[in-house]
Amino acid sequence: MKKMMKIVSTIMIACLLFAGCSVGTKTDKKTIGVLQIVTHPSLDLIYEGFLEELARQNYVDGENINIVYQNAQNDQSNLKSMSEKLVKESDIILAIATPAAQ
Repeated sequence: MKKMMKIVSTIMIACLLFAGCSVGTKTDKKTIGVLQIVTHPSLDLIYEGFLEELARQNYVDGENINIVYQNAQNDQSNLKSMSEKLVKESDIILAIATPAAQ
């Protein structure tokens, strides 16, 4: 599971870096939207691993990136409204679990 989290985190960091290279200046903070369907130990580990990898890559929430974390608490109507909001406001989205990705 840790290997999978490391792979997912690395891919997301790479996407963030490529998105950062496309437009804007170095002073622009990119916004990362994180959408999780429900609190669960293994899903929480994905989010924690993602934050750890960001820190290793010198990305700090509030300093050079903004992270918006949303947890739908297994409510599909919450999930829909949260995902719509994150799509509008985020440069990149990390969807944790299949329902969040859909």
